Amino acid sequence: MPSFTQTSVVASTNNDTFAVKAINHQVTLLNPAMRFGSIYTAAVRQPSVKRTPKNYFPPPPIHRLPFELLSAIFTTCMPGERSFVDCHAIPLVLGQICRHWRHVALSTTSLWRYIHVVLGRGRSSAWLPVWLSRSAGCSLSVMIYGLTSSEDASAALHSIIQHAHRWEDLDVSLPGQLFHSFASIRRRLPLLRKVKMVNTSDKVSSLRMCFDAPNLERIELSFGLEKAEPLSAALTHCTLRYGILDCVEFIKRHPQITHCSLHDCPTSPVPLQAPIVAQLVSLHVSNYTRHGITAAFECLTLPALREVSITLGNATQFSFISFMGLLSRSGCRLDRLTIHSGIIPNQNLISLLQRIPSLKELEILQPDTLYIGPLFFDQLVQRLTCGQFSPNLHEPVLLPNLRSLSLCGRRLRINGDNVADMIQSRWHERSPDIARLGAVALQGHSWDPKTAGRLEYFRREGLQVIL
Repeated sequence: MPSFTQTSVVASTNNDTFAVKAINHQVTLLNPAMRFGSIYTAAVRQPSVKRTPKNYFPPPPIHRLPFELLSAIFTTCMPGERSFVDCHAIPLVLGQICRHWRHVALSTTSLWRYIHVVLGRGRSSAWLPVWLSRSAGCSLSVMIYGLTSSEDASAALHSIIQHAHRWEDLDVSLPGQLFHSFASIRRRLPLLRKVKMVNTSDKVSSLRMCFDAPNLERIELSFGLEKAEPLSAALTHCTLRYGILDCVEFIKRHPQITHCSLHDCPTSPVPLQAPIVAQLVSLHVSNYTRHGITAAFECLTLPALREVSITLGNATQFSFISFMGLLSRSGCRLDRLTIHSGIIPNQNLISLLQRIPSLKELEILQPDTLYIGPLFFDQLVQRLTCGQFSPNLHEPVLLPNLRSLSLCGRRLRINGDNVADMIQSRWHERSPDIARLGAVALQGHSWDPKTAGRLEYFRREGLQVIL
C-alpha cells in the first residue's frame, strides 16, 4: 500500500501533465493567429509605396544626363569649320526646348563662339555684346559681311576688335573703307590660325597690318599689305587676289609658304628675271583670261613644285608655251596636274604630258559648253595605252608613272573600248617599267553596256573605279 507521500507525488505529477497538455493545446489553437500576425508584421515593416496620380509622367532620360554630358552633346551639334549652317540658330533653338536645356545652353560657352554678322540692309547688331559675353573666354570664329558702311557697322566692328585676342578664324568681306578699323590692331593674336579678307568695293586699296599672329597658318587676301615684315612664321597656305607682282612679293616675304592659290590676279609687266620661290610645293591658278594665266606662269620659278591646278574659263585658251616655260625654268618633277575647263589643243596636251613623265595623278574636267571642242581625245587615250593593246608600238607610252586618272565631262567623245583597253594594259598586262593604275574616275559620261561591264570587272578585281 502506497504511503501518503507517494500518493501526493503521483497526484502532483498527474496535475502537471494535465496542465502541460492544456498549454500545448492552447498553443496549437493560437498557431494560425501567430502565423497571420507574423505575416502582418512583415507587411507593416515593408516600405510604403507612394501612390502617383494617373496624369504623372517621369522626367525623360535626356534630363537625367549629367550637365557635362549634355553640354558636350550640344557642342557636337556645332559645325567644326566655316559652314553655310546658321550657327546662330543652333544655340537659340536649344534654348527654346525647355528650361533645363536653356540653362545648359546658356552655360555652355562653346555654343556662342561663332559670331556671324551681316551689316547693312536694316540689320541691327545690338545682340552682339550679349553674344560675346556668353562666349566668355572661348576662342572665336568670326564672319563679317557687309556691302555699305554705317555707324552701326563701325560699332559692330569696334565690339569685335575688342576681342581680337580671342580670334581663331576670321572671315571678313567688307567695303575698303571699313578695313581701316583692322589697321588699329597692334596687339598679339595668339589664337589666330585662319584669315580671309575680301574687299567688296570696286576700288582696291592696300592695308597695313601691325598685329602679331605667331600661329597664323592660312590667309586669303584681295588687296595688298603695307607691311615689310612677315605676318607669321607658321604661315603655309595663301590665296591671293591682287596684282601678280605684289603676290610674288608677298610669297617671297614668307619663305615658309608651301601652298599658293592665285585667283583672277590682274596682269602686270613681266619681270626680266622670274624670282625663285624655292619652298612652294603646290600652285593653283584660277583665271578667266589668257593674259592672267600667262602672267602667273611667267613671273615665278618653282624648283620644288609638285602639284599644279589650273582653272580656266570655258572659252579661255590655255597658255601652253608659258606653262612649259615655267616647268623648264624650274626643273621640277610634277606629281599631280589638274586642268579644269579651258581650251587645249589635243596635240599640245600630248606634248605637255611628254615633258612630265614623273606625273602620278592626272585630272581633266571637260566643260559641257557646246561650242567648245573636246579636250580629251582617243588619240591621247591610245598614247596612254601600253603593251599589246597599244596601237602605236613605235611611240613611247605617255606618263609611265601614272597611278590615278580622272576624266570628267559629257563631251569627252572617247571610244569605250579604247578606254577599257588602256585600263587593262595598266592594270593586268603592264610592263615592269609602267606603274600600276590604282584609281580611275570616269564621271559625267555615258558608257555602252560592254564598256560598263569591263569597268565593273576591274572594280571587282580591286581597281578603284568611279563612274
